[in-house]
Amino acid sequence: MGKEQKLSTLVLFKPMALKRNGVNPMLKKLCAFGENQGYSIAELKTVRLKKAKWREFYAEHEGKSFYNLLVDFMASRKVVAIRIEYDEKNTGFIDRFRTYVIGATDPSKAAIGTMRSIFGSRKEFAEGLPSNGIHASDSRESAQRELKFFFRNFKA
Repeated sequence: MGKEQKLSTLVLFKPMALKRNGVNPMLKKLCAFGENQGYSIAELKTVRLKKAKWREFYAEHEGKSFYNLLVDFMASRKVVAIRIEYDEKNTGFIDRFRTYVIGATDPSKAAIGTMRSIFGSRKEFAEGLPSNGIHASDSRESAQRELKFFFRNFKA
C-alpha cells in the first residue's frame, strides 16, 4: 500500500489575537479540534506583511466596502500563519473545517463552539468584522495560493 498524500490549507490568527494575547488559547483550541477532525499543524510562524502584500492577498475583495479597512488592519502588526495538513482522502475537508472548526466569517453568525464563535466576538481577541480574529482558506485553490505568501518552501 502506498503512502497517502497530505494536502494543506491555511489558517491565520489575525493582528488583534496577537495584540490581545489570544494566540495561546486559540492555538490550544485549534489543536484540540484537530484530534477529532483529522488534521494536524504542519507549520506555524509569525510574520508581518506590508500593505502591498495584503492587497495582493485579498485582491478578490478589492472594490468592496471593507477592503481598505481589512488591508490596513492586517498590516497593522504580525499575524500567526498556520499550515494545516490533512489526508487527501478526506474529501470536502476545507468546507467541513470552515463550517465546524472555524465558523462563519461574521462571528455573530458562527455556530456555537466554533473558533469564531468562541474567539471572534470576544473583545480580548477580536472586534467583529473585518477584525474577526481568524482567516481560513475557502478552497483548495485559495489554500495553494495563500500558503505561498507565508511558507516559501510550500509546494502545491
